[in-house]
Amino acid sequence: MLKITIRHNHAQSLKVRKRYIDKVLIANRGEIACRVMRTAKKLGVRTVAVYSDVDEHAMHVEMADEAYHIGPAPSTQSYLNAEKILDVAKRSGSQAIHPGYGFLSENVEFCERCQNEGIIFIGPPATAIRDMALQKLLCQKLVFQLSKATMVKTKVYRSFRQKHKKIGFPLMIKAVRGGGGKGMRIAMTESEFLPQLESAKRESLKAFGDDNMLLEQYITDPRHVEVQVFGDMHGNAVYLYERDCSVQRRHQKIIEEAPAPGLSEATRKALGEAAVRAARAVGYVGAGTVEFILHRQTHDFHFMEMNTRLQTPEVEDEGHYYQIARDVLRDLENSDEGENAQSDEVDADSPLVIDNDENMPNPPILEAEEAAPQNLKKQIVEQSNLYAAQKQISNPEIINENILNKFLGILIYTSVIKFPNTRAYWSEKFGYDHIKNTMPLKKFEKIRSTLHFADDTLCLPKDHPDYDRLFKIRPLEETLNCQFGKVPLDQRLSIDEQMCATKMSHYIKQYMPNKPHKWGFKLYLICSLQGYAHRFEVYSGGGSKNNILSGEPDLGESGNTVVRLARMVPRNVNHIIYFDNFYTSVPLVTYLAKEGIFSLGTVRVNRLRNCKLPEKNTIMKKNVPRGFYEENVATVDDIDVSAVVWKDNKPVNLLSTYVGAEPATTVTRFDKSKKERVAIPCPKVIKEYNAHMGGVDLLDSFIGRYHITMKSRKWTMRLFYHFLDLAVINSWVMFKKVNNIKGNDQLLNLGTFRLELAETLCKLGLPANGAKRGRPSGSTIQRELVMKKFRGPAQAIPLKDVRLDQTCHWAVWLDKQQRCKFPKYTDLVEWQLRVASGEPLPLTQDQIIRRGHAVECRIYAEEPGAGFLPRAGTLHRLKQPTLENNVRVETGVREGDEVSVHYDPMIAKLVVWGRNREEALAKTRAKLLQYQIYMWRRLERKTHILELTIHYTLWKILTWCSLESETRVYDLTQTNILTNRLK
Repeated sequence: MLKITIRHNHAQSLKVRKRYIDKVLIANRGEIACRVMRTAKKLGVRTVAVYSDVDEHAMHVEMADEAYHIGPAPSTQSYLNAEKILDVAKRSGSQAIHPGYGFLSENVEFCERCQNEGIIFIGPPATAIRDMALQKLLCQKLVFQLSKATMVKTKVYRSFRQKHKKIGFPLMIKAVRGGGGKGMRIAMTESEFLPQLESAKRESLKAFGDDNMLLEQYITDPRHVEVQVFGDMHGNAVYLYERDCSVQRRHQKIIEEAPAPGLSEATRKALGEAAVRAARAVGYVGAGTVEFILHRQTHDFHFMEMNTRLQTPEVEDEGHYYQIARDVLRDLENSDEGENAQSDEVDADSPLVIDNDENMPNPPILEAEEAAPQNLKKQIVEQSNLYAAQKQISNPEIINENILNKFLGILIYTSVIKFPNTRAYWSEKFGYDHIKNTMPLKKFEKIRSTLHFADDTLCLPKDHPDYDRLFKIRPLEETLNCQFGKVPLDQRLSIDEQMCATKMSHYIKQYMPNKPHKWGFKLYLICSLQGYAHRFEVYSGGGSKNNILSGEPDLGESGNTVVRLARMVPRNVNHIIYFDNFYTSVPLVTYLAKEGIFSLGTVRVNRLRNCKLPEKNTIMKKNVPRGFYEENVATVDDIDVSAVVWKDNKPVNLLSTYVGAEPATTVTRFDKSKKERVAIPCPKVIKEYNAHMGGVDLLDSFIGRYHITMKSRKWTMRLFYHFLDLAVINSWVMFKKVNNIKGNDQLLNLGTFRLELAETLCKLGLPANGAKRGRPSGSTIQRELVMKKFRGPAQAIPLKDVRLDQTCHWAVWLDKQQRCKFPKYTDLVEWQLRVASGEPLPLTQDQIIRRGHAVECRIYAEEPGAGFLPRAGTLHRLKQPTLENNVRVETGVREGDEVSVHYDPMIAKLVVWGRNREEALAKTRAKLLQYQIYMWRRLERKTHILELTIHYTLWKILTWCSLESETRVYDLTQTNILTNRLK
């Protein structure tokens, strides 16, 4: 609880009355609510959350000490409902309300209601909020004293129909209480004014509960620069320097830089002093943002607006941009050059560190980690533990990634070392020592019984139209396909079916008489010539019409399978796909040709309508010699298609869009009458097909040599074993390919590769000298005691809430004692709470020193193919970047949460600090590439991958920023970066 005594400001002789805050209500949602709660808990202040129908299980609700429902999903009925929020504040006994940003943060009436009810409004007073909009001209006059720019004419009207002509076009229409690009429109001509005005008013009324609008002249090709200011009740105000917010989409900032690049120190100082004068003019209290429009060439700036924003790149442990101290602080750059310099290049999540020489072959574990990534193991662990807890609440079998690695290692061991049954591997007399020493039999069997890949409670009933027969393994299939598809495609690919043999009874089991194992689960694969499976799908029956995308034809079950697998193949780069007569048809090959993909396959005669090729009875007559061939070429939908028939021991029919019969060569066949091998003609298309169709068959032969034969009654486990075999084969194929490129001759065969991989998985997480059971030896304890003496005295341990808040914190060092002199004043949210309680600002302007460079990227749920419009749906997969020094992620959602259409679709804020601009941009690009965001919508039966948005827009814009000394306002809706990339 904060207890503030009466203080006097000698400069202004103001008396601040005593205030108490031991419980605060956060009238907001998402990342800002979570951020305020973390700081409040650190101060010992209890938190109260409010939530709508769609936010019942949101992150901020679970973080709060208390939570209250306030209405339906629309914000006008929930987060903008002042009556309900005030009622919750009274019922919960909250002394203060923190509005965050947006919603009620700039609502004058709500602020006045709080003051009348005796509740502290953590923010500026009502008079300041009103003055920020209605006294804007006053602020501009103050700014004008520090700027040589011509003033931007700005007016506030309630009716615009006759007065917009006084300002001139182009015209900017903005909501008085707007923010985040909402309620903002541009009218280039007079004919566009009224439609844009009505649109802006509707959006503002929906988002902020107010349709009062503001007009100002629109400046083309500007820079958008903002200054964070902070004021207290004692008349003090400081600025925390400027940031560039010019990279925007639909007037909504997506990338911010601090400090703004390319500005002189005089301009920076002028911007800061102008912002402070504007804040003092309206009597501002708390954290605020003053926004300016800056000319790119002259750096003259114009006041744009002031709002109640708490931005992200701020003080040391928040944005790691400002260094706060009274004296000159110790420069940390020298300490970063040494042992920490190499830490940025090492993956903190890597389970094994291997010193690998360029001339030596890559270890098997490196290739295996590429085929089966860490996030897949994490997902399996989470779902398995969930199922174990549901199955046996009293004593669930809980596993972690190390245990899962050992389990996988044992499975791979069993694929090479064959025993008659599973328990024989643990036999005291004849068992396999590597398996026995890795895990007890009982634990292995428990893990097998609880291994899960999806939450069964989310599965739809069987009579539901969207029921997925493969729901239990769908996450596993999608993750592996995503990982397999990252390998660049060869020019020639083959598509064929594969059998996952099983004797169990299941309704999706198939019968294929031409396969060595005739019963099992059928898979369709697209493979390279070396046997690498780029993509696969399990056949579950039920037709494929629901999986047809817009623009794709319905070619039947077999043809649609080829179309789905070929989606990953780039167009118009001379890729060739081979398949057999189960798939081949004239509509299929013509469709692929139109898409820029060549194809070749054997074909059934009944699929060649009106074809003039000789019939089977004619070809098989004795007077027709072996080696006879005939070719017909036809044009179908402007595509030349070649049909060839060739007589071998039986007729062979082929269909192609890129090769024909000529030039023919010869092959040798055994002639029974002459009892010797003779040469017969062979068309070119036959040679081409035989040379490149065997990719899937080669993969089958690899699996046939070594595969997991362990029996299970669960169909999911049988498919899991098969998927594991596919991942190991892909790892081995890439292992050979990479080392062949390096020129290494020391390659492992498949059996040795599996044994090496299994041994590494079983030993991950163990000490270098191996695991030891029982009580540690005395020598180990003695060695640890000696090491403890060399480490010196123990450091102070932070509070538990600080250690577990998932936020990186950095100390502020002093010259003398190297301790933080202001431990309580490095968090702007804490500043807000203390200032609202009556404390003065802890620092003066000369105590705030700018240091380094910070970049903030905002990650949104948007549709890349629809002009980056907001995207609603479930976050099926959300992997945030790895947290490390000078990297922070602010988020209010988790994996599995719903992105609602009623609120801002922002997923997270990524904040990165560097010693200079180049380092900050490089770190930001690296962290953006670690994002994995998949959104699932059941009605469409497909997963939307949002990481394309991050990789090819934010990453590309950051590349632009690194090449320019200054940034300009980029309207990303007008760029074709992602569109061209997808094409």
